[in-house]
Amino acid sequence: MRFINSKQHCTHLAGCLALAALTAASAQPGDPVRWNVLAECRMIVLPQKNALRLLPLLNDSTKIEAGYLEIQDLIKSGDAELAAELVAKAVDGAKGVSKSVEEIRYPTEFDPPQLPVNVAKEKQLETFKAWPVVGVTPTRFETREVGATLEFTASVLRDGLANPDNSKRSTGRHGVH
Repeated sequence: MRFINSKQHCTHLAGCLALAALTAASAQPGDPVRWNVLAECRMIVLPQKNALRLLPLLNDSTKIEAGYLEIQDLIKSGDAELAAELVAKAVDGAKGVSKSVEEIRYPTEFDPPQLPVNVAKEKQLETFKAWPVVGVTPTRFETREVGATLEFTASVLRDGLANPDNSKRSTGRHGVH
């Protein structure tokens, strides 16, 4: 998943770089195996030119390790930023959630400014020049979570591999990047 932040000309790569740590457990012998799934997600902010060069590596299972190591080098050199590192756990069939968010109140409805009425045409310019600066007043607010979120449903295939059914989200103060 890629989010473009055109203001900073950076790409926000959000990806589960590791979906690992599958462990099986059963309460009693003969009970069905319940898998524990650990999902790790690293959200990286880096210049678009680097992201475009890295995407083919990260999408190729034979080259993903090289892409991961290159991202680590970019973070160490300061050319990339680790925006979030999320870890969530769930048992097979359950939902796992990890958040690094802040709740921000946003105004959603406003009262319009009150302007003078019934002003004679010849005095309109003088009246409006003398009128104090009037802003809009918020009347209703909504609280939104701003930050990084990882949500996934743990699903283990018959061969013991995790099914990467997940969603990632990153929001900033100006909306989704």
